[in-house]
Amino acid sequence: MRASGRNRLVAAAAAALTAALVAGCASTIAGSPTTVAGATIPSTAASTPSVTVPSTGDSTDTSTPDTTADTSSTDSTETTDSSSTGSTESTGSTGSTGSSTSSSDTSTSTSGSSGSGTGSYATTPRSIPERPSAAGATLLESQRLAGAVVPPTLIDPRFTKLASLSTLPFKSPAAITQILVSPADSVAARAGMLAGFASSRSTTDGSASMVVALFEFDTPAAATAGAKALVGAAQDKKGDTGKAAVPGFAGAAGWTGRSTTSSGTRAYLHAFLPQGSLVLYVWTQGPTSAASSLPALARSAFTVEVAAAKAFKPLRKSQLADQQVDPDGLLARTVPNVGEDLTVVDGLYSGAGELNYDTDPVGTRKLFDATGVDRVSLGRVNVYRARDAAGARAVRDSFIAQSVAQAQAQGQDPWEDFDYTGPVPGTRCLQQTLNSVFYCMSTRDRYAMEVSASSESDLEAALAAQYDLLGTF
Repeated sequence: MRASGRNRLVAAAAAALTAALVAGCASTIAGSPTTVAGATIPSTAASTPSVTVPSTGDSTDTSTPDTTADTSSTDSTETTDSSSTGSTESTGSTGSTGSSTSSSDTSTSTSGSSGSGTGSYATTPRSIPERPSAAGATLLESQRLAGAVVPPTLIDPRFTKLASLSTLPFKSPAAITQILVSPADSVAARAGMLAGFASSRSTTDGSASMVVALFEFDTPAAATAGAKALVGAAQDKKGDTGKAAVPGFAGAAGWTGRSTTSSGTRAYLHAFLPQGSLVLYVWTQGPTSAASSLPALARSAFTVEVAAAKAFKPLRKSQLADQQVDPDGLLARTVPNVGEDLTVVDGLYSGAGELNYDTDPVGTRKLFDATGVDRVSLGRVNVYRARDAAGARAVRDSFIAQSVAQAQAQGQDPWEDFDYTGPVPGTRCLQQTLNSVFYCMSTRDRYAMEVSASSESDLEAALAAQYDLLGTF
């Protein structure tokens, strides 16, 4: 699940983390916090070197991520802090296990909302162009690229805390400054980078972190040249102590070094590895006492990422504009974020791609495999397409359970059952009374719906509108 219930609680921590990162990291932090993958965000300010350091915290992109039109907004991910695990929701609260009230478990029922009580939310599908604009094509491909990026948690189980500031699809080469300092952005643009996606996590105490990313180029030759150029752009003469050597990957090149922050000195290693038309990037950092372990950690990351990237089929530059924006109509039938809540994270993902925003990628990957979740649409409401109605109900119940369990495990404000009385059948809700946050999961046929809000009226309106939209399939 994402930062909404499980996901959305990430927001509070995100704001504090963003401020810390601005002070302690060389990366440019753009945007303001909104909502992204859930998880309590680690205070990585101390652990983030002020060199070519990835922003391992939360960031929000207030830019319009609409892949159908060009926008002038900057790239970044939304950041609402969510202390729960699981899905990628775009509004508010975290889900959990409790036995929340369900109005009925007939998720395949056609009864329920019929437009009334949906507030300002539309109940008819949006009109979305079949093909993207020139600018939108880059973001669309970057979101597709997410499916080939493996979250750091699945590489090393210590990295459990999501850092949404540097977990995002790239809207343009300029977005690379979320993980690398300038002039990496201009270098990437000149090298012809077509798309990119980065995924970041840290340990619970923020003492160590990892960023993995994929950059896509037009040809293998362009990727090889691009990797070499980025290695040069990433050099920091003040912090670097030498060239990086990653065991088993002679083609990987980068730097090792040390960075002093308000929390002490940290050792880092980061490297670039061209693979076909892709460039794989890995950043690792930790206490100086663990500096000798960083090459092996980078090797593990490259091993996993190389295997995942093999299944991805890159596009040529000439093919970007031929992508379908909404191939199965799910995006048009997802209640969208609007205005300041809209970010580059919003859009369609594969089940594997969503895991990068998930507060519990290990548990959610097992859940998605078991229930056949193959498509996720992120917006004001997050929608998960399962194999069948039974799978959707399993997603609903699991996300509720994850949220409660994670709050308990992390000593956060508890989630309590909330008596939902709205018109959508099969709905289960939780409430965090201290923060006046609500989190609900519901289903319609093979789709699970996730929403969070700070008011009952908005919660019910968004959920009712989403239920009606899915009824138009």
